[in-house]
Amino acid sequence: MNARQHFAIGVGVGLVLNLLKQGVQMQLDPTRKFKWLELAGYGAIGGTIALVPDMIEPASHPNHRAFFHSATCGGIAVYATHGEHAQKWEPEARHLAQSVCWCYVSHLAADATTPKSIRFI
Repeated sequence: MNARQHFAIGVGVGLVLNLLKQGVQMQLDPTRKFKWLELAGYGAIGGTIALVPDMIEPASHPNHRAFFHSATCGGIAVYATHGEHAQKWEPEARHLAQSVCWCYVSHLAADATTPKSIRFI
């Protein structure tokens, strides 16, 4: 996977998660208007976050994937944003953090489909 592919996947994940969030909010409150700028923000953040693993561990050699490209790191990110403790956060902050998490994990999932895959730890 290259940076352009990771960015596109991250944008897609961010957009879908925000569309789902806003859809639920609009069902709960029919007077709520769709927020296009919020959607764009989630897409931009998603694309940027999907690049983070390669910013931390640049693809300067074939074996660049270490901890930040591991299933363990992805699991920690999921727990950090979805664990019981996260239920105490403000709903908007929690949803944004969870969306950031899934955009990061999208990078790991994409890399897991390559011949080199990702590490467990």
